[in-house]
Amino acid sequence: EHGGLSKSERGSELRAARKATLAAMEEGTDPVVASMALSVVEKEALRDVFRETGRRVDGREWNELRKLVCEVGVLPVVHGSALFERGSTQSLATVTLGTPKDAQILERYALGRQEKHFMLHYEFPPSAVCETGRVTGLNRREVGHGTLAENAIAPMMPSVDEFPYAVRVNSDILMSDGSSSMASVCSGSLALMDAGVPLRAPVAGVSVGAIAGAPILDILGLEDGCGDMDFKVAGTGDLITAVQLDVKPKTGVPLSVLEEALRLSADGRGRILERMAAAIAAPRTTLRANAPVNVRVDVDRSMLGRIIGQGGRNVREIEARTNARISILDEEGAIHVHAPNQSAADEVQAMLRAAMATVGASVGEKYDAVVAEVHDFGAVVKTADGAEGLLHVSEIGMKRIQNPKEVLEVGQALHVTCIEAERGRFRFSLLSPEERKERKSRMASSRAQSPGASRGSRHSSQRRPSRDGRGASGRSARGERRRPASPYHTSQ
Repeated sequence: EHGGLSKSERGSELRAARKATLAAMEEGTDPVVASMALSVVEKEALRDVFRETGRRVDGREWNELRKLVCEVGVLPVVHGSALFERGSTQSLATVTLGTPKDAQILERYALGRQEKHFMLHYEFPPSAVCETGRVTGLNRREVGHGTLAENAIAPMMPSVDEFPYAVRVNSDILMSDGSSSMASVCSGSLALMDAGVPLRAPVAGVSVGAIAGAPILDILGLEDGCGDMDFKVAGTGDLITAVQLDVKPKTGVPLSVLEEALRLSADGRGRILERMAAAIAAPRTTLRANAPVNVRVDVDRSMLGRIIGQGGRNVREIEARTNARISILDEEGAIHVHAPNQSAADEVQAMLRAAMATVGASVGEKYDAVVAEVHDFGAVVKTADGAEGLLHVSEIGMKRIQNPKEVLEVGQALHVTCIEAERGRFRFSLLSPEERKERKSRMASSRAQSPGASRGSRHSSQRRPSRDGRGASGRSARGERRRPASPYHTSQ
């Protein structure tokens, strides 16, 4: 494009020259030393060419960008995707949206427990530079580049209240010839807007180098190795969000070079943002059909018990049926629904409305019910109107029942009476009001007849002497105070 050599052509020319030079050397020359010497010569030759001609190895001027290609929606299955290409550097970014509960939990000593709702992961496989090798876990370079790109985009991300999702961006480097981390910033920003994430402003990044004291824009990998610095600058059209500076000379880089580099990066960043805007000018207003949906449902706090059900039974049934997650905010009287898609969210809302529309039960009224669960403490029954409540073991019969499972079973039809209704929670009984009254009087008379039943009873002052002859005061019949027997005492 610029009249220079491509990355593959430059590599072939350098390898051929290196091979011919090593072959022409005298026998006995250390190949390691010779290779190191050639690297120094190559670096100085590149610098001399730029110093004399003002042109770079690929034919560009000092302030020119490589060819830019921006595409969005390249992968229709994911929640958002984008491809950003700058010369021979190419990044494919994908976005995955999750519920707020999918946030990364960070345990930090000084800051304590934190939730991270935005993550950017960077992957650089050996194939990106036409090499083969083992693909293992992330290395330090990948972690550092991903952190830089994440920090560049994070200031423009909406808050969790504005956009209640956990967001993960993954940048896969398909090929690389310098500044793949800044390419990840551009592709990540494009993919987020494609996913419908309301970014405050699009973010772009570019790397500025320097050769012989002169700044150059959008450096190649070869220029990075032979130049004086690698100054990565990312941000919007109005501000800088992240920078990273790598200085090569031990004597440092003059401040004037950095000032010029910042001006150059602002110009290059503006041109990249214009090209990105041609692909997608603003975040999409709607999410993909397969994206998760978060819905807030405001309800009357008195309805929460009816919605939740006995022991959370209703919530578990809704979650199992729709594969959604339901968070109850009892203090606010609100329900947060995190559904895998819009159809599931609509189904959850319909089920919640049905639960709130349930007539319930009134105290004193009789209902036909079915046993839903049987436990040691009683059973959970559900009326035909949808009211669900507890049938305690004491309300099953007049006689004491040791094991409710012996007299009740799941699915058994009953005729129950509502004895308590509060905030959507119900209690039922199989006993009639007369039977409950009779049982209550029996229990009261039983307590009155038992010795020591009340503090004012005449039986309370009469204590039976213990087996060792002591009374209630702990004294013997002769009035002597006896020490309690020690567990370690043995008779002689």
